[in-house]
Amino acid sequence: MPSGKYKGIRFTIGVDSLRNFAGAQTGCLDPANGMFWTWKSGYIFVKMEGVSSKSASRKNRLVYHIGGAIAPDYTIRSFKQDLPSKLKIKSGAAAQIDIAVNAAFLFKGKTTVNFSELSFTMGGPKSVIIADNYATGLFTITGVKK
Repeated sequence: MPSGKYKGIRFTIGVDSLRNFAGAQTGCLDPANGMFWTWKSGYIFVKMEGVSSKSASRKNRLVYHIGGAIAPDYTIRSFKQDLPSKLKIKSGAAAQIDIAVNAAFLFKGKTTVNFSELSFTMGGPKSVIIADNYATGLFTITGVKK
């Protein structure tokens, strides 16, 4: 980050449309990282898999691969929050922002997700439900260290 005074943070949850449809890339967007759909164009923005006795799917699996950069299945969201204290970054200096992730916000928020009704999604309208949820509470800034 450039040196300066900061009072908040904003970032995108997802991959912008330009990069999302430019095919497989390198670095953080390398398909080897398991976040690229090989069966359709684009990246997975948020991935969660698990098991729940409430899931009606085979072996009680939960599979949520959230992605989509074209309406109506647009799942790119933004996170924005004020910092608990102002942050001044000097040239060449290090700073740390602690961010907590609460995975429960994949399943609560705008729409409460019942595992017996929604235990699987790989893009599409069901992914929009999850994206609308995580836009409101998935991340919380818990500290700033200068």
